[in-house]
Amino acid sequence: MRLSEAAIPAAAFLFEEANGNPVGEFEVAEMIRHGLSGQDPGRIAEALVKAVADEGGTEAGYRRQAYWALGKRFDPGLIPFFRRQLAVELSLDLNAAYQIMIALDNLNEPVFSGPRSSQSVEEEDRNRSDAETYLSCLF
Repeated sequence: MRLSEAAIPAAAFLFEEANGNPVGEFEVAEMIRHGLSGQDPGRIAEALVKAVADEGGTEAGYRRQAYWALGKRFDPGLIPFFRRQLAVELSLDLNAAYQIMIALDNLNEPVFSGPRSSQSVEEEDRNRSDAETYLSCLF
């Protein structure tokens, strides 16, 4: 199963709901509209992982949204996937890499160097440096 790009936010809402976070009427309506209400969040996460990791030619916008949604899963089991994809995205799309970095940071991975007062997708040089440093400590 491959989710449409339009359905990815609904997947994020499903993940948030599964984690016990309240979702509003809009989020519920989106999950229903995209056929995700009541679906197994693990199965949906697997579909997103497959879409970005196994299928060549996935558009950058799709990948960015998929990483953002998967970050809402707060699943430590996704850390190896995020690490692999971070290495890939550093040469493809720094915006996608940033979404992965946020997901890793939310899983308490030391992807951002030292104390930063803020993090922004616009800090490309700093984000690239932090990601490269993080990855160099792993491999």
